[in-house]
Amino acid sequence: MYDPQRELAVDEAMVRYKGFRGSVQKFFMPCKPIRAGYKIYLIAKSATGYILKFIVHGMGTHKLQEIVLELCGEERLGKYHHVFTDKLYTSVALARSLFSKKTYFTGSVKKNGKDLPADFKQPGFLENLKKTQRGTFYARQFGQLTCTVWNDSSIVETLSSYYDGFRNKAKDFVDRHYSADGQTARKHQVSVLQPPLATISLWEEWTGRTSSVPTTLVHGKVRSGGYSCSIFCWIFLE
Repeated sequence: MYDPQRELAVDEAMVRYKGFRGSVQKFFMPCKPIRAGYKIYLIAKSATGYILKFIVHGMGTHKLQEIVLELCGEERLGKYHHVFTDKLYTSVALARSLFSKKTYFTGSVKKNGKDLPADFKQPGFLENLKKTQRGTFYARQFGQLTCTVWNDSSIVETLSSYYDGFRNKAKDFVDRHYSADGQTARKHQVSVLQPPLATISLWEEWTGRTSSVPTTLVHGKVRSGGYSCSIFCWIFLE
């Protein structure tokens, strides 16, 4: 049996199709590399982008938590895989559900997500964080889950059941190019603090962007990989 190793990424992708046949809803997304076609949810090996399983949007459940659990499946749950997602899927309920099934989870999260730390959602908290020095962050840990909010170029909030809330002062920095006073045009490379996890850097590295199918996810970049999967999806849907 193929061993996808530990890190897995869940994302959505488009399968090119411009026809009018097919019983499944087709999408037009003008900002995507593939603008028209079928939308699918998939789970892939993060290091190579090898697609392990996919679900066509409109066939079966539309609840995102159930989609992620179905993509993981019995063949991957219970083996301490580490699943990375973006904010479309991330929730406290999903992280807890996966952890109860011996599967770790890391992903960016919506700032108004349910069951997140109450002080992160207090009026004015994020606005005040934006006024602080770049690199400022806060972390809250409850049980196995760690939530962080970080002032980078924008406010980034993440949730993880794998990383703890303690920053390594020797290495938890990230290089950024920006103007120190925010006014001068000349930009400098500056090392700024990042959250105590590699939740930010590893999340960016392991998720990539599966905007077309098939794809290869390597350190956040997408490369085309042929047409076999697209042809299979087209035959499957027809």
